[in-house]
Order: sequence, then C-alpha cells, then structure tokens
Amino acid sequence: MSTAAIDALTGTLSGANKQTRWEAAKALAGIGAPQVAPGLVTALADEESDIRWIAAEGLIALDRGGLELLLDALARDAENAGLRKGAHHVLKQLVAGHPEELQPVLQALESPAAVEETLVAAASALAAAQDGVAPLELDAEDVESLRSLGYID
Repeated sequence: MSTAAIDALTGTLSGANKQTRWEAAKALAGIGAPQVAPGLVTALADEESDIRWIAAEGLIALDRGGLELLLDALARDAENAGLRKGAHHVLKQLVAGHPEELQPVLQALESPAAVEETLVAAASALAAAQDGVAPLELDAEDVESLRSLGYID
C-alpha cells in the first residue's frame, strides 16, 4: 500500500465518527507492515475500546515493528488510560518473546501507581530497545529524583 494511503488512513483516526475510525484502524491493522505502526499507536489511545483492540491486534502482528513507537507513546503519555489499556494488551502478548525488555513495563501497567511506574519503565525499555542494553531498574527514590528534576510530573 502506498504511503499516501497509509497517511490518509492514519489521518482518519482523529475524526469524530467512531465507525470511520474503526474502519481506518481495521485497514491499518490488516496491512501488517511497519509503516502502519504510527497509526496503530495513535488508535491505541482512542476512547473506544473496540478501536483500541483492533490497533492492539495490529501491533501484536507487527511484533517489534511497532514496539519502539509504543514504548515512546507510553513514556510520553502514560496518563492516557486508554493507551495504557491498549499497551497492556499488546505487551501481554509480546512479553514471551522479549521478557527482559518488556516485563518491567507490563508490571508497571499492572501497578496501582501505573502512571508513574509506566512512564519510567517505558522510557527505560525504549532506551534499551534503541541502544541494545538491558533496561534500567528504578526504585521509588529514583522516580522521585526524576520528578524533582522535572523529567516526570
């Protein structure tokens, strides 16, 4: 599929019509190429659970093809409950193939302090995925230090 078509479908994801967003997410998920990952990550934050589900299934099919974008979205927007729910579905499926990298993020998503812990765990896993090193292990004191420096709210 052409880049223009993928861009058009991705743009449709921000529309007001739920059915149109659902169709766009379904089409992107069906393409199965890494180029659709940005759109699927966008759809993962949709307010509608069925759209998030389709986007999650598309990201699962991409495996590592959308993982860095997903981790980046979590590190930037951990406050978005829909994104956290969708990401949980994706990571629950992908963790078996990437346990060292993804387990801390999955645990953070399941934590009572999901926003703060997810932000830190996702940023750590993203850095590890980009640099090929093991994710950081951060404790509550580390999170408070990052907060005091203004890196997280």
